[in-house]
Amino acid sequence: MEKQKNTPLENRELNAAESLALINRMIETTRNRMESKAGWPFLIWGYLTVAFTLAFYAAFAWTHDVRWAWLWFGLPLCGWLGMTLALRKHPAEGSVRTIIDRVIGQIWLVLGIAAFVLTCTCITTSLRIPIFFLIVLLMGIGCALTGLVCRFTPSTVGGFVCIALAPLFLIVRDNAANAALFIVAFTAMMIIPGHILCYRSNRQAKQHHV
Repeated sequence: MEKQKNTPLENRELNAAESLALINRMIETTRNRMESKAGWPFLIWGYLTVAFTLAFYAAFAWTHDVRWAWLWFGLPLCGWLGMTLALRKHPAEGSVRTIIDRVIGQIWLVLGIAAFVLTCTCITTSLRIPIFFLIVLLMGIGCALTGLVCRFTPSTVGGFVCIALAPLFLIVRDNAANAALFIVAFTAMMIIPGHILCYRSNRQAKQHHV
């Protein structure tokens, strides 16, 4: 009779309870990582978007020249520069990334590319695209998904607030009102959650030093 070989632990199939526990641990790891360093990306992109919105609408209101729309291309450049400086000042702790981290990263990569392509199409062609409606809707979906996956309520709420606000851009035609709505949207889904994340991170750091 042949001897039964021991199955290596890494090849053993997990049962339902073990699989659920593993998923919960990955979500908890991602949420802890998010609370320790994700406040800065939220704040960088949130405040930069608000700043570029104010700059564009102020310039357009003063000159009525639509070529000021090219100013929006400075947003991703400033955003990535700010992210680089923030990561140098606040380096990420640890190198272990879970599948949840990768999924969230891929979600934002796809949404970011979609937003960039839509912006380029709107600025460089004569097509009439409801760009602010689409951007707010896409970013709202991204924040809502991030919050739901990581179980971070402020991001979830902010994302759904933006999804609810997005249709207003199809109704409101006033430029100043659109600018105000755009700022409210990014404040709800990025600036407020970002400050909450930074507050939690600072509180955890103080508790560790006690």
